[in-house]
Amino acid sequence: MKIKQSNILWAIGLGIAGLTLNAWSQENPFIKDTTKPVIQGDQRENLLILIEHILVPNALLDQWEQDHKKETISRAIAGQWLKDGKARLVHSSLQTSLGRERVSNRSLKELIFPTEFTQMGEGAWPRPHDFESRGAGYSEDVVLSINKKGKVVIQSVLECSSSKSSGRPFDALVDKTRKADDLLIPDFSVDRMDVCCESPLNESLLVGRLRLGHESERTRLIFVKTDVVQDGPLKQKPSSKKEAIRLDCKVVKVSHKAWSEQFSRKGLNHMRQQSWEWAQAGVLSGKASVVFDGSSVMRLKEIVRIEDVKEVVYATKYVPRELEGKAIAARTLESALAPADFETKKCGHTLEFMISGIENDMLDVACALDLVSHHGDTVSHRVKDGEHWVPDVTMPQFLSTRLMTRFRIGFGQYSLVSVMGGFNEDGRLNDMERLLVFVKVQ
Repeated sequence: MKIKQSNILWAIGLGIAGLTLNAWSQENPFIKDTTKPVIQGDQRENLLILIEHILVPNALLDQWEQDHKKETISRAIAGQWLKDGKARLVHSSLQTSLGRERVSNRSLKELIFPTEFTQMGEGAWPRPHDFESRGAGYSEDVVLSINKKGKVVIQSVLECSSSKSSGRPFDALVDKTRKADDLLIPDFSVDRMDVCCESPLNESLLVGRLRLGHESERTRLIFVKTDVVQDGPLKQKPSSKKEAIRLDCKVVKVSHKAWSEQFSRKGLNHMRQQSWEWAQAGVLSGKASVVFDGSSVMRLKEIVRIEDVKEVVYATKYVPRELEGKAIAARTLESALAPADFETKKCGHTLEFMISGIENDMLDVACALDLVSHHGDTVSHRVKDGEHWVPDVTMPQFLSTRLMTRFRIGFGQYSLVSVMGGFNEDGRLNDMERLLVFVKVQ
């Protein structure tokens, strides 16, 4: 059995003030070529970006544009539609990142499904013998920088994808005997937008608009707001590289609507500084909950990992059974496919971070947060057992929320460094709640 452990590689170039996180927390055994995030540059700005996705009915949008031909839709107008219940806020994220550093934020349902089949004759399902893994949900990769005009330059790839869990039929017997939630060859729909623009500080800007072809009655509007972090300098500094520094991280689940209404119209620094007290009040009143709470003590330039995980072992390959060296006819329970190769996935909470140094009286922190859960198994092949068709090829379904970023922070109080999405108990994207990530060093 091959077991791939969670592995984030960190590297610091001696000649540059840069840091590279080479990989996400776990390799995907079904992806032959994974692109590794690369962080580069030597910019000192500590920047914020708020990204919001709002779905607006086409009829409402068309009528507004007919009545306001010389105007552009603003966040204030969309906000009024939200208040009136005419539009829906489906996604919000907040990221803190150093200039020219790549920050990645993903909320994905990881689906493993067959891509190649072999016909096994009349009365038997085709045998799947090659699988692929693909995520469905929200994915954001953003690089921010400040130009000479004092505006934030945004370079980003924003993607929202979804899938039909059942997949389309491809075989008459399969179509007749399958269950509704069997995962065969799923259809994916993808809304993707590459954004490259300038953003004035602390002003909402409409950067994307897409009329949904697969959901033709609504249009997706994407707004962004940026600012420069205004944390105060360190009140005290480590006297040496050997002095211990403690880092605390908390992830709090809050109401999406309540958080947006409380902070979206205010400045991002106000949001960053005041969200902690607001979230704590929610926890004490039962309106919010803590989903992760971890801390550790380290010295400068040391990597620290905090894990609370359970290993899920699953087969990645299935082969026909043999009896006395001969293949069994593929029409009975005795012909059920046998698992051949296995992988291990860590489910739970994993946090890795490193304080690489002090720049401009701020601590330089790189972190990767991984929240993964096992959301049952999917069926890709069935074999007949009497009057019933029972599953013999299953694959796990994982829900993952992942953050990778680098930022600077002062001592002594919790600061909001990220806002992420999550999932409902039924495995669907949860647009009713957000995960607020707070970090404190002392």
